[in-house]
Amino acid sequence: MTTTAAGRFELAHPDLGTPGGSSLWSAIHNIYTLLGNAMSVQYFGDDNTTHYFESVANNGYKDLTHNFGMALTQLDVRIVESGEIISQEAQATNYTISQQSTDQIRVTNISGGNKTFAAYVMGFNLDNLLGRVKARLVTTDGNAATLATIAIPTNESMFITAMVCARKDGSNANAYELKVLAENSSGTASVRIISKLTDEDVAAYDATIDTDGAGNIRIRVTGETATNVEWYCVAQKTYF
Repeated sequence: MTTTAAGRFELAHPDLGTPGGSSLWSAIHNIYTLLGNAMSVQYFGDDNTTHYFESVANNGYKDLTHNFGMALTQLDVRIVESGEIISQEAQATNYTISQQSTDQIRVTNISGGNKTFAAYVMGFNLDNLLGRVKARLVTTDGNAATLATIAIPTNESMFITAMVCARKDGSNANAYELKVLAENSSGTASVRIISKLTDEDVAAYDATIDTDGAGNIRIRVTGETATNVEWYCVAQKTYF
């Protein structure tokens, strides 16, 4: 016995036979449509197919529709330039992404010049699903700044491991690993630093974790006066 696997285009052909072939074709077409809508990765744009935009001016934007019915925090939006997915750091530097409605987001070019790009979305934010927080910040002075904020649910506890990197140039970089226990008692967060590991080229830099006086903890960094310092962070949350 020989089994032949039929492809989508063979199954979805309108001349499926007699009688009722067209009805069968419509049913198969609907099935594939439902499967397509349920897929975790979809391209989307103004009409759910258009997602490529040429020469978008600085501060110009494109409103994109999608059919996931999720908030922006649950989606993973990526930008493609010249056929390559750009890094999350480059995306944060050159674009802002905001939610307009449950089925529409806005991508704004903040790069300072024209941008040609494509946009696509995953139907879930993998970092959010796995309890990861990623952030990037550039400091220009020696004042403490907030790199990332993490909400602690009321009357819950959370173990957090934060890895922070500071980069001034190719020969000056610092690294930090902070492990903390965060708790929220009746809406007010507290934090206890369990351990802090450092490796520093520039002793004046620092990274630490504190609270905002409400239900959030903050990853705070301190750079250098009149100097651009890039900060990156990946924090892993564990609920218990």
